[in-house]
Amino acid sequence: MDHKNDARFEMINECCKYYEDDRIELKKIDDFQKDYHGDRAILWYTADSFLFRLVNKAFRTELIEKIYVFRLFITDLYNQLLKEFETQQKMKRSLKVYRGAQIESNLVKQLKNSTGILISMNGFSSATSDIEVAKIFAGDGKHNLGYESVLFELNIDPDIQPKPYADIKQHSKFPAEKEFLFSVGTTWHINSVELNRKKSVWVISLRLTSDQDTSSIELLSQVNELISRPCTPLTLANVLLALGEHDTAKIYYNEMLKDHLNEQEKEDIYMGLGILWYEKNESNIALDYFEKTQISKTFAQSPHNLCQLSISINQVTSYLRNNKRTLSIKYYCEMNSIILICLLENEDNSYVKIFNNIGIMNHKNGSYEEAMKNYTTALQTVNDYETVQNKQEHAAVYNNIAGIHYCKGDYDSALINYEQAIRIADQMVSDSWIRDFKKNQAAAQRRYVIKRDR
Repeated sequence: MDHKNDARFEMINECCKYYEDDRIELKKIDDFQKDYHGDRAILWYTADSFLFRLVNKAFRTELIEKIYVFRLFITDLYNQLLKEFETQQKMKRSLKVYRGAQIESNLVKQLKNSTGILISMNGFSSATSDIEVAKIFAGDGKHNLGYESVLFELNIDPDIQPKPYADIKQHSKFPAEKEFLFSVGTTWHINSVELNRKKSVWVISLRLTSDQDTSSIELLSQVNELISRPCTPLTLANVLLALGEHDTAKIYYNEMLKDHLNEQEKEDIYMGLGILWYEKNESNIALDYFEKTQISKTFAQSPHNLCQLSISINQVTSYLRNNKRTLSIKYYCEMNSIILICLLENEDNSYVKIFNNIGIMNHKNGSYEEAMKNYTTALQTVNDYETVQNKQEHAAVYNNIAGIHYCKGDYDSALINYEQAIRIADQMVSDSWIRDFKKNQAAAQRRYVIKRDR
């Protein structure tokens, strides 16, 4: 499948549909189709045209399938910006640039009450080194009811290593605007929000930071998945699957099956559909798809020993912890497929250990909700297999659940679960386990007291 041509056609088709009654924009789309190359992405983005408006509209929805339509252009824009960033970073210098805008009064109030926190603007964002240009965009604050004139002061420390940004005037359609462009996911610290009463303009001082706004991390990770590798419908389907958007993911998987595919592409789709149907509690359908994959064939030739699988998961967990790495969505799919085949084709009381270890992987990966889901499944599975070994795992799961609550600052819940772990462990496991559980409990108790006494 020629994914680059598919991406170009899909984007142009979407633009034509949106502007089907606008002859001026349709002419621009036609020019784009004839003239566009990846090294002209900044030029097209800065032009007064359909691309700037539709790309930013897609980012504002925060729907990955909307953003995905523009994957080719977003990737080209990011790569050209990155190239400029790497060149300009050699000339380290502090900068102050400006952005003028008219924004809703309620949002200004929210920003004023949020001094000291981080914000991240959806999509690419621009500014100018010319304060007079920014003031034109800000206006005088006197004519739009419900809106305020705002001048953002953006302070940039050259030693901060953020997302790419650059002075793009040499590539811009309007070089006189002295424009700077900031990448998706750029994060700012709010220094101050003050009203200049004389000019009726709010001045909001921001400082560039390499920290991440937690509210933007999920969207950013999805966009990174699209711009850091070849963009295909499979990429999108896997992202949607990881987000739990099963119905939309299924549409993309099934549409791909209608194309001419090589064996690896078919296998990747079957793998995704197998996980999807398993997560929808349709085990028989899931198994049908897994049986079409090479993983299933390998498994049939040499069935995975669940104990060995558990050891492998522990090795991955250890690697992630030691190397501060996260799982790619492709690896997530592969690991899940192997695990789910084991669960569907075997009756074994190692399920508790497996779900517990998957939870540990999620935990180390920072996916607390997924970790909690797997820990909960492990607890439910304990009731199906009443063995001494599972009771040991039972205690470990409570300890791990407590760890999630501890990381989230919920020390009350952490203490409750540590107590459960110790109660079970007291009955049957080695002293070393109990000592670890009690050490964790003591740490949670200290945090609880500190939080309570504030």
